[in-house]
Amino acid sequence: MILFPYSIKRTEGQRLSDVIKNILPAKKKIVPLILLPQTAFVRLSPLSFRIQATKTSEIMASTVKTLMHHADFLEQFRADIGWEYPADCNDEENRCTLFSRIEINRQSFRAYVDGHAARNVLSLFLYPPYRVLEGKFVDTIMLFNFLNEYCQYNGRLCVDDDGQIRYKHFIDLDGIEPANAMIYSMLDCGIAMFSENGESIAAVALTRKTYEAIREEYDRKRSPITPPITPPTT
Repeated sequence: MILFPYSIKRTEGQRLSDVIKNILPAKKKIVPLILLPQTAFVRLSPLSFRIQATKTSEIMASTVKTLMHHADFLEQFRADIGWEYPADCNDEENRCTLFSRIEINRQSFRAYVDGHAARNVLSLFLYPPYRVLEGKFVDTIMLFNFLNEYCQYNGRLCVDDDGQIRYKHFIDLDGIEPANAMIYSMLDCGIAMFSENGESIAAVALTRKTYEAIREEYDRKRSPITPPITPPTT
């Protein structure tokens, strides 16, 4: 469709080209423009603009306040647990992050506790000191699916395209006052995940051992919690 800077009216049966010829100045070159959707042409009244600006300002102020609250809360947790590095706050991303190295099964894991102000979410990320080898992604993902689905941990295991293994756990803080006990609980769950399954995860990610072989070992050791079976309808 074409957009002309004129108001065009035509009677029934009249061709649009004839109408355009009548309203345009003689010998004026027409430069058509792409017609944008009608909803794109919105004119805000001064009052509407002020209301929108006020709402945006209130959201920004609330986000900044939440970011400061997360920073104070994370610093309190750091002092309580004894981690070395202070919280790193990024105003552009509206998040504060604590970092430390923790030992699980005599291996050094990277641990991040993240407070996202805009989403008001508290997150824990644990990274083991190794990556999935090329050719072992399918076995590793199948093991992670099994652990995530049937072994009751609050967080979840995943693997990135570059082979980086990550355990992640999120808590929505909407309407909830954060407490140190939340982070301790998240850490305990993540540590338990790798303490109980770290050997199997490393074997399937770094050696020729297959998911099927690992799964047989799990089945011999314990009966995983399975979803309830829906009773047959009569």
